Amino acid sequence: MFALLLFAAVSGYLFHRHTPVAQLIPQARIAPGPSAVSSPVPPIYTTDALLPPKPLAECIKPDNIIDEAVATCRYGQFPRASQNEVAQGMVSASYMARFKAEQLPARTKRVVAQNVERDTVWQWDGKRTYAAEWTVINDRIDGTSVCANYRRGSIEHRECRKGAKVYFREKCREWSARASKDGADFSLAIKQRFCSAADSFNPLS
Repeated sequence: MFALLLFAAVSGYLFHRHTPVAQLIPQARIAPGPSAVSSPVPPIYTTDALLPPKPLAECIKPDNIIDEAVATCRYGQFPRASQNEVAQGMVSASYMARFKAEQLPARTKRVVAQNVERDTVWQWDGKRTYAAEWTVINDRIDGTSVCANYRRGSIEHRECRKGAKVYFREKCREWSARASKDGADFSLAIKQRFCSAADSFNPLS
């Protein structure tokens, strides 16, 4: 009995001595990596925001020079040519010329109204008639055009112009009376046309 107890004690001692003891190895603390920091700038400001295109008249400068700022204003962004794209001018010369003409003040634009009138005039001595023509420019008779339908220097040309002088005087009196009666703008304009010719037209020039 004693021998059994001694054997059990020795066996327990040896087993305890040679049995590996699991040791807890403290794990190294892994610091958390830097978290992704979101950009405080909203996405709309991180890219080139497109501006609304505007007419060229609102974008061009007084010196009529088209630069990057004007192009950006006109198209909303500055046009960039790609590698496979042939660079072209932004506006043509004809467009620029037309644009400049449209920008001229209204007072510098002069509209010329021109038409040819025809009538029968008597020779100054009343012996015969001539089919006379003359050009009216801005409601004034061009004296150099009176009887231009006849060859300059011919008798017909000279006599026609003399008869036209008498004709202009008669029409001046006629339309003066009519303008005084009705006061219409049309009557006043015709009166001014013939009366100015009656005063300034020289048939011998």
